[in-house]
Amino acid sequence: MAISRVPRLRELREASNMTQEEVGKLIGGNGRTIYTYESGIATPSLDNLSILADYFGVTIDYMMGRESGSIDSVRTYEAESFGRRIGELREERHLTKKELAEKACISQAYLSMIESGKKNPTMPVVVQLLNALKVSADAAFSDCVIGACETKSFLVQQKLSSLTKEEQFVILRLIDSSIESIRKAPSIFSGK
Repeated sequence: MAISRVPRLRELREASNMTQEEVGKLIGGNGRTIYTYESGIATPSLDNLSILADYFGVTIDYMMGRESGSIDSVRTYEAESFGRRIGELREERHLTKKELAEKACISQAYLSMIESGKKNPTMPVVVQLLNALKVSADAAFSDCVIGACETKSFLVQQKLSSLTKEEQFVILRLIDSSIESIRKAPSIFSGK
């Protein structure tokens, strides 16, 4: 007799183009384990539910059918921009993916998927990454949040201040040239 299904596990697995065997390996099991979770024959432990929810970038409540909405509506920010920014911050700190993953207590494979924009991390994972990188949310979400212009300006200023006077002059000339090009050809940026 079925104890309790994980109603959205199959949906999440199929949306990620994964087999039951591949998902089973995430929790140290196999395809049969995932089959039993999807069909209601067995219920995963809280630890396994947490691993699966983090992997798929959703909450446990969503997996269990307690939150409404589609997979995409649960993922509320731009994964690609956030992931790219996490990768940049990691590289600026001269950390390998393995080192950051260890500091953030996540797997290197999961970090790779976050950085490539394939996975949306849950809020606890975001906090773990920010703490491991020793950065604020402003720095990490500067490419995702429309109102982040001040943060972007600060980051530009910070990078410029690390350059020599000669390097700063070259960069300022490049900026002037870029601004002039944008103003001459605005259709490039308006999608026309």
